[in-house]
Amino acid sequence: MAELAATTELTALTDEASLTALGSGKVAVLFGADWDPPSQQLTQLLTEAASKKTYGTVTLATADADTCEALADAFDVEALPTLLLRENNTTVATHEAPSAALVNETLQEFAKRESVPTTPSDAEAVAKTRLELRLKQLISGAPGMLFMKGSPDTPRCGFSRQIVELLREASVPFSHFDILTDEEVRQGLKKFSDWPTYPQFYANGELVGGLDILKEMVAEGDLKGQLDLKPIDDNIIDGQDEETALNERLKALTSQSKCMLFMKGSPDNERCGFSRTIVALLREHSVEFDSFDILTDNDVRQGLKKFSDWPTYPQLYVDGELVGGLDIVQEMAADGGLKGQLGL
Repeated sequence: MAELAATTELTALTDEASLTALGSGKVAVLFGADWDPPSQQLTQLLTEAASKKTYGTVTLATADADTCEALADAFDVEALPTLLLRENNTTVATHEAPSAALVNETLQEFAKRESVPTTPSDAEAVAKTRLELRLKQLISGAPGMLFMKGSPDTPRCGFSRQIVELLREASVPFSHFDILTDEEVRQGLKKFSDWPTYPQFYANGELVGGLDILKEMVAEGDLKGQLDLKPIDDNIIDGQDEETALNERLKALTSQSKCMLFMKGSPDNERCGFSRTIVALLREHSVEFDSFDILTDNDVRQGLKKFSDWPTYPQLYVDGELVGGLDIVQEMAADGGLKGQLGL
């Protein structure tokens, strides 16, 4: 979308579409609430600034965090007021509970800053292609794939919690990806699937939709039947044999999160002593990780041993590369700075 000239009025946002409609230029969004005095003070400041075009080509907007809950959730707004700076439809800075002086200074600098060119370089084009390939692998990593905030056992937002409960109540099997662990996937998937918010649910590699869509399907009855999840072998890409298809799936699973643990059980319900020990070790060193329960999928359990040439579990991966099992992680912890050694 072309860059639009800044208006002389403060724009009140209602959803992500209204934000996108402001164009790809410099946009400042203030998330606040009517009941919050600091929010009202900053809203008044921006209203006056918009009328005088104090900040040049910067478009000024506000969003009520209470009435625009989905929009606030999409941008992880956790404090009021919060000032968001965006350019080329990408968030470039976030300021929580800023003072009026800081807002003024920040917007003055933002207005003066040279605009970022939108023409992609060769390197950007290559990066985009690689990201799209990774996203295709991720959404096809399991028949049912949920992109959410947090994990099914520890959801990090209300919408994610509701969709997990809904899927479990309908006995829908699914794997998941925590978008909070990978900003590239989080932003890239919105554009890739043309769906602006999370959670997102995919069936057989195709986008179904978010929480509202699944609620509608539940109301119609038999969610599991409507999703018609097919065994992974039925989703084999033309020309691939079963082993190749499994390897593609394993590649997607090991890259599903920045740090990925394949274990028996879940972090809150370990099914063996080794898994319990490695979970405790990772948590002790503040290592954020996602997990896959190998007891739920024998193809993954047996295939990953061969794929990574590592015969036992648990197995820990970072950026899709095998780190090792419990012994390796214990040795790294003994050397000091486990989180740093993992590059996290």
